[in-house]
Amino acid sequence: MIRKAPQISGACQHQRGAVLIVALVILLVLTVLGTAGVQNTVVTERMAGNYRDMAVAFESAEAGLRSGETRLADDALYSALSFSGADGSYEVTDLSQSVDPASASYAISTAATEVSPKANGPSAYYLERLPEIQLPNSSIVQGFQDRAPTLQYYRVTAKGFGVSPVVETVLQSTYLR
Repeated sequence: MIRKAPQISGACQHQRGAVLIVALVILLVLTVLGTAGVQNTVVTERMAGNYRDMAVAFESAEAGLRSGETRLADDALYSALSFSGADGSYEVTDLSQSVDPASASYAISTAATEVSPKANGPSAYYLERLPEIQLPNSSIVQGFQDRAPTLQYYRVTAKGFGVSPVVETVLQSTYLR
């Protein structure tokens, strides 16, 4: 018994694969949207990681500043400084001059407990003793003192590190002792 193939109706004969083309176009659009979404997510993740790295480096440098200011405030630690450059403390003889933070020796390291455990190493700092600044004589104290009072300022420069070894932050503060 031989069977005959069913006859194709007239409506089906006029379709030439239009559904396949529409499905492929929709699939292409969805693929492009998915790829763009993945790229956007990758860029956002990198930005968040870089921001975190920068924040850890800033916190580490801030800990270095506080450690340097504490060293200047403590009389015993302050008296041990030579201001010769050998121990991370420098003497600045002219206000227009300064130790270059890019080439200076950050010889004094902070304690590991002061720095974020996420940082790539302890922060370090150096100290500069700036020239004394004489205050002008005032009419109120005229005749009651031999010389005008002076102020002694110090500059603390600290370098902190982020999570990755390439991220560094340098901060400075001025301290009056």
